[in-house]
Amino acid sequence: MSRPVDALDSAFPVAASIALDLIRRPEVSAQWSNPSALPHLSVGALACHLGRQAVRAAELLPTPADLPTLESADSHYERAAWVTEGTPAADAVAAGSDEADAAHGPADLHTRSADALTQVTDLLSRGAALDVVPIPWQGWSLRRADFLLTRQLEIVVHSDDLAVSVGVPTPVFPAEVFDPVRDLLVRLAVRRHGQSALISALSRSERAGHISAFLTPGRALDRLRFAEVAVSPAPGYRYFGDVEWIKPERGLGGKRRRPPARIGSAACGWSGGAEVSARRRGRSPARGRRRRPAADGRSWSPGR
Repeated sequence: MSRPVDALDSAFPVAASIALDLIRRPEVSAQWSNPSALPHLSVGALACHLGRQAVRAAELLPTPADLPTLESADSHYERAAWVTEGTPAADAVAAGSDEADAAHGPADLHTRSADALTQVTDLLSRGAALDVVPIPWQGWSLRRADFLLTRQLEIVVHSDDLAVSVGVPTPVFPAEVFDPVRDLLVRLAVRRHGQSALISALSRSERAGHISAFLTPGRALDRLRFAEVAVSPAPGYRYFGDVEWIKPERGLGGKRRRPPARIGSAACGWSGGAEVSARRRGRSPARGRRRRPAADGRSWSPGR
């Protein structure tokens, strides 16, 4: 039965093709057994997870669905348990399908991913993909466009993970691929953190906070073991360059602690004694004298 072609029907094969090009890079094969940028996951397993998005699509697009259908891709991410569970345990990752697939090596992944891309392209181009697609591991179904959007998000996000893991540039996706993913991530971030947090993160470096679409505010704070973080600066504290200065723990005695985590691109670091005192007085920690605010609105311009 024929059906109208959705914009994502043509965009998804483009996304999967870009992912396949990345998977085939020699840097991925050369570092196959190395740790990836994701906790407990090898480069090979991450590549297999990325390649599986096309494989899943090839398997499920022609499969009839007998599960309840959610109203949107947004609802899929709001209901999925993994979204707020945080990083999986090392033993769970080691026993998972990604590492099992990686054991077969890069050539096997290249073949499986290329075959899946051919099947998906054929299914979507000739109208053989069904309008409702089951997601059996979740217990629900999605409309075809919403299903493809979830796979497209996986491709865009994990392509960045894989590129960072092996030290190559992250692929640039065309607008028809990237824009729907960007819009979905923004909606999820707003739903999870609120409009104000998103606006601050995108436009105000001096009060930017965590806006991950897949992490609740409570879990974001849990990951900063020693930090007491607020969306806006704590009273009396300043910002220096790109660093978000946060309240030191009690009992540090003015000593600098090794940063256990990062906030954005800057390491979380604590300084006590004269440096904190200088910040409280609105003076430069570097030289202890008052500095004029930087043009971009930060409290301090970078030191010379």
